[in-house]
This record gives sequence, structure tokens and C-alpha cells, in this order.
Amino acid sequence: MQKIYVKNYDNLSIDDLINLKSVNLEKNKGKTNFEKYLKSEGVNYIANSPTVKYLGTKKSLKRKIQDYFTNGPIYYSRYGPLILLGLRYYKNETVISKIKNISILHLVTISGFHINLILLLIEKILQLFKIRNKYVYILIFLFLIPYILIMNVPIAATRALIFSFLCIFNKYFLNNKFHKLNLLSITMIIFFLINPYIIFSLSFIFTFILTYAIILTTSLSNKNKKAKILLVVSIFSTLINLITNKEINFTSIVFSLFFSPIIAFIYILTFLFFWLKPVMDNCYLLLDILINIFQHLKLSINLDLQTNWIISICSILFFLVLIVGKKPILKIETKKYSKKEIRWWLNH
Repeated sequence: MQKIYVKNYDNLSIDDLINLKSVNLEKNKGKTNFEKYLKSEGVNYIANSPTVKYLGTKKSLKRKIQDYFTNGPIYYSRYGPLILLGLRYYKNETVISKIKNISILHLVTISGFHINLILLLIEKILQLFKIRNKYVYILIFLFLIPYILIMNVPIAATRALIFSFLCIFNKYFLNNKFHKLNLLSITMIIFFLINPYIIFSLSFIFTFILTYAIILTTSLSNKNKKAKILLVVSIFSTLINLITNKEINFTSIVFSLFFSPIIAFIYILTFLFFWLKPVMDNCYLLLDILINIFQHLKLSINLDLQTNWIISICSILFFLVLIVGKKPILKIETKKYSKKEIRWWLNH
């Protein structure tokens, strides 16, 4: 099945059935930046001046699940699909705009943060029932694959799932033979094998650089791991905010500190009790009130930087992590010589 980019202004959904007629169906050659972006999304053809006729909607299981979350009380239909499925549509456009404005979009975008929360929850349940069979973890990841498919395979969440699976397999089956950076490289290679053009996706670039920075920062020293992770995430979220909103939010770290446990708690509640729509609607109402309050506490300045400058800043920050680390990346072994050996070397 081929993906086709349709230059059309009608409001179509991903599961809509259409009749497409185009006298000029071009193959995506991947020459311009936009064409490279389309390549990163697996789009191989571009339909110019098409005629589109809506035929109906395909009632797939994925569409039924999405419809379940989008049809509900007012706050449930805004926050539920976004928090659990990462679904963005016309009902939650205002909510997403407010979340972007206070620079906490990274907390609601389905990523490693959320996948790790699910894995932690399942691990606690297994410990509660004293289940310690290592093969159970394989079943857990098989359970999470449909969840990723329902979300249309987002890059950050898929990276988190593959990387977490490799880490657990390395721990329980290979006795930690490989370092996490090696496993992250294997994850990246898997993405390249599936789609080499994914290198042009900003989501791909940021999710791997962020993960690499977190692993590197925490591996240099075991002290204050949580604080270091939060600092690295805040720096990268600031860079993303520069790209999307053209501004620097000075209160973003404080906002991330405040909302991180709240979003984590609501995400777990949604995952466990998504079927209690009236109850969850009240939870989302409280979240919406908090987000509205923090709109007035934001301190920021507009800074319209080109993407090249942002990438340069990102590179500088990355090398600073290497420089200020307490442990060297390359370990050089030295041997201590006795005074007798030193005299022998001087005389010869």
C-alpha cells in the first residue's frame, strides 16, 4: 500500500475512504526539504490538482477506539484522546495551543516518558503478585505493540518501545552485555533499515539526541539522576519551543517540575480508568483550570532564530555535557613506576 500526498483543502481523516483522480501523479524524488519530510513519513507519491470525492469512513478497530475517546464529556473528549493516544483533532486544538504556550507539550506527547510509566506500572503489578518470570516481559511488549499501532506509530513512542525492549532483553537474557548507548544505536539502525529518509524528521532527530544526552549525562555520575534528566529535557524542550513558538520561556523548567507528576498521575489514571468518563472528565477539568492559571504566570521573550542556529546551540550544549562530565568518555590507563625503574630509564 502506497502513501500519497494529496494537495487538497478538504477536512479528511486518516481512515476516510476517497475516490482520487489526478492527471499529474508525481513520484516523490525527495529533492526539496518538504519532499524529504514527506519521504520521512513514507510518502512516495504527490497528487497535483486532484479531484477528491468522499466515499465514507473505514470502520477499523483503530477508528472505533479513537471514536470512543473523542465522543464523551467536554473535557474528556479534549484531553483523553490527547493524553492516552496522542490524538490531535479539531476539538483539542485550543487545549494544545495552551499547552504549547506554557512549554509542557513534551509532557503530553506520547514518548519514552509515557511508555516507561506503563512498564513501571506493569512491573509493580508483577511484583505485587510475585511474578518474576523473565519471559513475561516479552508478553508485555507484545501487548504494547497494538497500542503503538493505534497511535499511528509515533516516532518517539516507537523509539521508546524498541529501546526499552532491548534494555530489558539485555538485562534478563544477556546479563547486561551491551551498554545502553550501544542499544540506542541498534534502535537507530532499525529505524534506518525501515526508512532511510527518517533522518529528515525533526521528531526523529530530537528523540534520539535527547535520549543520548540523558543516557550520557546519567552515566557520567550516579548523583541526582532525576534532576539531571529534568534539566536535559527542559533544555531540549526550550529548543523545540524556539522552533515552534519562536520564544524562550524562562519559567518552563518550573512548569515542567510542577506538571510532570500531575501529567504522569493523570496518564496512569487514564490508562487504568478510561472507561469512567464522568470521573475522568472531572480530573481533566481540574487539569484545564491549572493550565489556564499558568497561562498568566509565564515569563518569556520572543526570539526568532533560524533552525540552523538552533541546531548549532544544540550541538554546543551536547559538547558541554561531554566537557563538564566528571568521568572521561575515553579511559586512558596509566601505570605507576617505582623509583628504581625511573632511575633505570634515566640511565639508559
